[in-house]
Amino acid sequence: MMKKLFIVFLFALTSSLFLGCSYDQEDYYEVHSIVIGETIFRYVDPSEGAELHSQAEWDDQGTYFIYLYEPETGVTFDYTQFFMAIGDEFMYKSISEGTYFIKRTDEIDTLIFDFNVGKEAFENQ
Repeated sequence: MMKKLFIVFLFALTSSLFLGCSYDQEDYYEVHSIVIGETIFRYVDPSEGAELHSQAEWDDQGTYFIYLYEPETGVTFDYTQFFMAIGDEFMYKSISEGTYFIKRTDEIDTLIFDFNVGKEAFENQ
C-alpha cells in the first residue's frame, strides 16, 4: 500500500513539474530598418527565414507597417527595386539582442511565396 501511494505521489509530482515548466517558443521574422529621407523603411528579408524564439524574451514595441524586401549587396535602396507590403504588424524587441521581430503567420508565409514569384518575374522582364 505504501509503495502504491509513493508511486502515485511521485507521478503527480513529476507531472506537475513538466506541466509547470512550459517553454513556449514560436517562429519570428527579424525586422530590419533603413532610413530613406526622413522615413523609416521597416522590412523583413525573406531569404533569412524564421527564427525560433521564446515568448518570454520580448519587449513589446507596437504596430508598424512592414514590407518584404531582399537587399542587394552593395546596392543602396531605391523605390525602383522590388519590394512588397506585408502591412501593419505588431513588432517585438529582443531584450538580449536589441533586434526587432514580427511573429510568423501563415499569411506572411503566403506573402513570402508570392514575393519570391513576383521578384523572379520582375527580374526576368
